[in-house]
Amino acid sequence: MSVGQLELTAANARPSPSFDGNHATLLETLMSNAPIGCGFVDLDFRIVLLNERLAAVNGSSVERQIGQRASEVLPELWPTLEPLFSHVLETGEAVLDIDVGGRSAEDPGHLHFWLLNLYPVTVEYHVIGIGVIAVDISERKLAELARMKLTRAAVDTAAATVELRDPYTAGHQSRVAVLASAIAVELGLETHEIEGIDIAARIHDIGKLRIPAEILTRPGALLPEERELIKVHPTVGAELIKGIDFGSPVAEMILQHHERLDGSGYPKGLCGDEICLGARIIAVADTADAMASSRPYRPGLGAKAAVEQVVRQRGSLYDPAVLDAFVRLFEGGLILGTDQEKFE
Repeated sequence: MSVGQLELTAANARPSPSFDGNHATLLETLMSNAPIGCGFVDLDFRIVLLNERLAAVNGSSVERQIGQRASEVLPELWPTLEPLFSHVLETGEAVLDIDVGGRSAEDPGHLHFWLLNLYPVTVEYHVIGIGVIAVDISERKLAELARMKLTRAAVDTAAATVELRDPYTAGHQSRVAVLASAIAVELGLETHEIEGIDIAARIHDIGKLRIPAEILTRPGALLPEERELIKVHPTVGAELIKGIDFGSPVAEMILQHHERLDGSGYPKGLCGDEICLGARIIAVADTADAMASSRPYRPGLGAKAAVEQVVRQRGSLYDPAVLDAFVRLFEGGLILGTDQEKFE
C-alpha cells in the first residue's frame, strides 16, 4: 500500500466532527425541506421547534407558533392530542401511527388526515420534550372512506334484498347490527373490528336469498327437511361475499353466526374459541332480537323475557363476556325488539 493510500485510509478512519453550527444549519435545512411535518415541544407542551410543513398544518407561520402551547395552536384537536402527549411524558414511550383528522390552513375547505408519531426526546437520560412527526395521508384515507361508502351502499342493498323476500323479519338485520356494534364497543374492540362486525351483522342472513320464498314466509311450523334447508344459509351467505375485501373477516362471521360454544350449532359444530369473536357477538344479538320480536306465526317474548332466556345459556351456548356486555347495555336502557321495549 502506498503512502497516499495510507493517508487516505487514515483520513477516512477519522471520527466524525462534533455537532457545530454548520450541522445545525444543515439540520434546519433538512427540516425545512422535509415533505412531512416535524417539530418539538417542551415539557409544558410549548412549541420550541417546527418546520414550515407542520406550521401550515397548524394554521399559521413558524414564527407565530414558536413559544405557543400546542393547546393554543390546535384548540379543536387538543382534547384528542393531550392524552397522547401526556402518555409520552408519563411513560417515556413513543406513540406511533395515530390517525388524526381535521382542517388544514393550506386547504381549509376540505378535511385532511395525518399519521401522527410522538416520541420522547432525551438528553443525558432525562426527557426534555416530545418530538412530533406528522405525515399527510389524506389521499389514502379519503380513498378508503370512498371505498367504505361504496361497500356500505352494497351492504345496505343486499340487506334490503333479503328483507324484500322475507318481510316477516324486516328490520331484523339492521337491529342486530345495532346490538352487535354496541356490544363490540362495550367490549372495547378496535374501530376496524367494530366496523367489520357491523357489516357482517347487517347481511348475516344474506344466504337466505337461495332459500325459496314460500319457506321463508310460511306462517306455520317448518317440515324437518325445510328446517335443514334453512340451516344452509350461513354457508351460502359466506360463499356469496367471500370474494369481497371488507378489511375484516366478514365472511367468517356470517358462516359462524349460528355456531354455539358447546358445539351444538351449525354448519360445522364449532366449539368455544373455534368460533370467531365477531360471530359470538352476532349470535347473542341475533338470538335476542329474534326472541324479543313478534312474528305472524308467534308473538315476541318481549325484551325482558328474551334477555332472561339468553342469559340462561350463558357459558353453554353463548360467550360469557359477550353476554355480560349485552346485559349491561340493556340495563343501561338500550332498546330490544320490534316492540321498542326497554329492558327493565
